[in-house]
Amino acid sequence: MGDQVEESVDAAPVPVVLLHGITDDGTCWPGAVAHLRAAGDGRHVVTPSALWHGGRTGEGRTALTISALAADAAATIAATLTRPAVVVGHSMGGVTAQELALIAPELVASLVLVDPGWMQDDPADEGRAPAWLRGFAAQFENAPQAGLEVWSRTDNPQWPDDEHAPWAASKKALDLEVARIPHVWGERDWPAALAGLVDARIPVTLVTGDVAAGAIVDAAMVAAATAALGDATRDEGGLLTHVSLAATGHNVHRDDRAGFLQVLDAALARADAAAL
Repeated sequence: MGDQVEESVDAAPVPVVLLHGITDDGTCWPGAVAHLRAAGDGRHVVTPSALWHGGRTGEGRTALTISALAADAAATIAATLTRPAVVVGHSMGGVTAQELALIAPELVASLVLVDPGWMQDDPADEGRAPAWLRGFAAQFENAPQAGLEVWSRTDNPQWPDDEHAPWAASKKALDLEVARIPHVWGERDWPAALAGLVDARIPVTLVTGDVAAGAIVDAAMVAAATAALGDATRDEGGLLTHVSLAATGHNVHRDDRAGFLQVLDAALARADAAAL
C-alpha cells in the first residue's frame, strides 16, 4: 500500500500521512519528508502511493472515485499506525484526505489540505478521465525519464532542485489506465462537505495559492469552507485555519516550500499539543 513505517505505541509526536496529487506518487514529498525527519523527534511519516500511482494498478477498479481512494488510504493508515494522524493532502490527495476524515474520523487528528481538488465533473468529459489528464498523460508513455525531468526543470524553475527527479519518476511509474477509465470527482460538494467534520472536531488547515497562477481553490470555495466549519480561524474558536501563500500556483508546497513547511509545522504543533 505504499511506503509504510511501523509506529511504536509510545511515540510522542502525532504521526503524519502525506497524500500526493494525481500523476505524482508517494516519493513526491522530498522536502516535507526531509524536514520532518531532520527534526529528530521520532515522528512517523507515511507516504503511500494511491491506486494507479507509484507502480500500483487500480486493483480491479474500473473507475477512479475519491471514495475508493479514501477507502484505500484508510486501509493503509489502519494497517500502519496505532493512533490518529495529521493527514496532509495535495490536490487529489486533498480531497482524498477530506473524504478519509468523513468516513473514518477515528484515523484523523487533523487535516492539512493543500489546494485540494475541489472540482465537480465536467459533462463534456462524458464520464471519461478529465480531458486535461488524457492529454497530459499521453506525453509520459514514450518520453524518457530524463526528458521528463528536463521538462520539469524548464517549466518549474522555482521548485527546489530535489523535486524534479521524483516528479519525473512518478510519471514513468503511473499506470496510464488511469487516463482511460471514467473519473468521478464530484461525489460531494467538497467545501460544504467540511461541515461533516464539525461533530468530530477535526481541525482543518487550508493552504491555497493564486488562481491566476493555476490554483484550484478560489475565494468562493474558501468562503463556503469557512461557512461549513464556522468561525474563520482557530483564534476565533473555529476549526478552519486558512493560509494563502502568495506567488504560488497549484503546486503550493513546491512553489513555496519554506512557506508550506511553516504552515505544516504549525499544524503539527497544534496536533501535538491537543494530543497531550
